[in-house]
Amino acid sequence: MGLLGFDPSDGSIDFHFPWKAGKLESVNASNPVVVGDRVLITECYGPGSALLRLTEDGYEVLRKDPPRGKSLASHWATPIHVDGVVYGCSGRNSGDAELRAIDLEAGTVHWSQPGMGRTTMIHVQDHLIVLGERGRLWAVRATAEGYKEVSASEPLVSYPAWNPPVLANGLLYVRGADKLRCF
Repeated sequence: MGLLGFDPSDGSIDFHFPWKAGKLESVNASNPVVVGDRVLITECYGPGSALLRLTEDGYEVLRKDPPRGKSLASHWATPIHVDGVVYGCSGRNSGDAELRAIDLEAGTVHWSQPGMGRTTMIHVQDHLIVLGERGRLWAVRATAEGYKEVSASEPLVSYPAWNPPVLANGLLYVRGADKLRCF
């Protein structure tokens, strides 16, 4: 597991950056976050996150989380990049998961918000629409200046609500185990 770069003309592998925990049952489920020539990868079973710069010859490692004090360790939800800040859910289990904002380049944590469980999100204008796995929805300002909650709902759908919310044609869709709701 890790990150593979392919030549689109023939499918050959250009590079492989190994990024996997030592545990057999570990997964790398969140998608890489691509920002220009940078690629952020993250997982929660071991190494946390790494930032690579893609080059003509493959990649250059810009940073890796230290063994202790991981800046971002996403289980399955893909983080979101907004103006140099990456927002994502860090943590393997509901009880240890936190919504975090980290600096893309340095990997430093701007802020963490515990108590939301595992979350998915989308970016809309200058806000994050965050869906917790227990069905709650939050509107949060997308800022590195601290966690700024604009609004929160009671649970709208039942556990597990692991799919990210979707905004289409002015309508917000959220899905849980029992139903898909539209607002």
